[in-house]
Amino acid sequence: RHRAKILLRSGDGNTALNRAALYGRAEVARLLLAAGAKVEGGTWKPLLDACMGVSSSRGGRKGAEHIEVVQVLLSAGANLECRGPGPGAAIYTPLMLAAHKGRSTLVKHLLAAGANVRASVRGVTALDIATRNGHSSTVLLLQSAISNAKVAAVRSAEPHYVAPGRGQRRGKGRSAA
Repeated sequence: RHRAKILLRSGDGNTALNRAALYGRAEVARLLLAAGAKVEGGTWKPLLDACMGVSSSRGGRKGAEHIEVVQVLLSAGANLECRGPGPGAAIYTPLMLAAHKGRSTLVKHLLAAGANVRASVRGVTALDIATRNGHSSTVLLLQSAISNAKVAAVRSAEPHYVAPGRGQRRGKGRSAA
């Protein structure tokens, strides 16, 4: 009986979980999920709402409440690479939305959770979006993540050599003495 009310959508297609995510209400999100709200239902995903979120800056925690909601949603199985409409009718990932808003702490959290820093939509990445919007601290974070990803890719592609053990000689045709 209550489950039906949890799944109701407003005129703009949002659920109560979307609203909780948008306004950074982690405890409400937990309660809704426990009562059967869907973390991946509809076109506009709650994780996207949390990344686009409206900051209430309650008690000086500007943006911290959205990080908590992101953690709740990811724990409930939200897709870190989901896509949905963003500003200007573009399609964005959660990382792209956080970059658009210049939310460096949230960007850092999404990257730590495994967000793909190279994900692009029509050739546009989170780095492009942060650069275009003048969010310098977010740009630096994303550039660092891209550099770290390149180093990790090179290291994983390098051949691994096994050094000769004690008593072994290098070279052809030689045997250990």
